[in-house]
Formats: sequence, structure tokens, C-alpha cells
Amino acid sequence: MKRHFVLDENVLILAQKIENDRGEPDDTSLRLLQAIDANCHSLVISDVCRKGWAAQLSAVSRTRSALTPNVMSILNSLIINAAKDHQFLYPDLILEIPELKQLPAVDEGDRDFVQAAASVRGSVLASTDGPLLEALNRNGINISFGFEALDPVRALSLAGPD
Repeated sequence: MKRHFVLDENVLILAQKIENDRGEPDDTSLRLLQAIDANCHSLVISDVCRKGWAAQLSAVSRTRSALTPNVMSILNSLIINAAKDHQFLYPDLILEIPELKQLPAVDEGDRDFVQAAASVRGSVLASTDGPLLEALNRNGINISFGFEALDPVRALSLAGPD
């Protein structure tokens, strides 16, 4: 089954750093990005998500001398691949989820990624934000809107070949 993935900007930052959210060496986020590409999965892309990715990866690139791997290059290659079924979300296609504002674990930046996932039924939101994932699962928002909210390890298990 081909899936649509929404990648929280922290997943891309950790892919670039080849670390986990505790700062330990870990290539899970990088392998997730590579698996999405290699196994013909697609991305859900909103303008806000794309700008967030670019800003965060630019900040990482300024602090590191060698970008190996160059996650922005991998991401751009993935996005321009015409064989992918990416979902490009314009503002009028993004579902508003008012109840997100009442959840303390969901900040404004998180809302953009969550609403992008909610806008594409069956999508997978990959995030390293434990409190966010817990809040979504505890409140059933992911179930109500038909998407999965997973950490990179669990998302990687869904990014394999059919």
C-alpha cells in the first residue's frame, strides 16, 4: 500500500544530523526519508510545511560544515519526482481543527503539520514530539480525521515496500 507522509520539521532536522531526539547517533529519520523515496511513497506538502522545512534545514546547514547527507537535496529530489502522488495542499484545502488550540501539547507550528495530515485521509504524520503524539492519540484526533500519528521508528515500519 502506497502511503502519504507528513514529516514534522524535526524529523528532517534529525535526518540531517543523523541523531535521535536525545542527541544520540541514530539514522532512523534519515532511513524514513530514504524509504519514502525508495518505496514510491509520497508526501503531503502545504506551503507552511515546506517553508518550515526550508527554514529549519537552512539553520542546520549553517551550523555544520559538511552536509552529509544533504537532506534538503534528498527532499527536493523526492518532491520533483513526477512518479510520486504528492498531495500539495493549498490553504483552502487544509482542514481546520479548532480543538487543537485547546491542547497545551500542540503549539502553533504543530497545528500546521497536524492539519495537513488531517486533510489527507490515511496519511501518516511522523513526528519526534512525544507530547504532541500523545495528545493526538489520547484525544482521538488522529482517529477522527483518519490519519496515523507516529514517531519515526513506527513510521519507518509503514514506509517499506508493499
